[in-house]
Amino acid sequence: MASAEWAEDPHDEWMRVLDELERFLGSVGDGMDATPWTAPVRLGPLPPALVGRAHKVLAGQRELVRELEAAQQETGRHLAAVRAVSAARSAETSVYVDVMS
Repeated sequence: MASAEWAEDPHDEWMRVLDELERFLGSVGDGMDATPWTAPVRLGPLPPALVGRAHKVLAGQRELVRELEAAQQETGRHLAAVRAVSAARSAETSVYVDVMS
């Protein structure tokens, strides 16, 4: 891509993009917007002054991926336990499992 196709001020554009990504990471679990993120097409190379901030955003995204994978595995275990309970049971059989005792 030729430099003429890049944003006029890559630093300001990158700041906007990093702000957006940080807001997304901060909103996880707070009813975050499900709209897919689309990378800007004319962003240009990352300015050296923003490399540290971009690394922090990347670290946050990686941590979020780890948390989501752990939640997915836990949900899978719970679902397997629910599926293991026989659907054909008498009305006298307890529906709940005491996990506190």
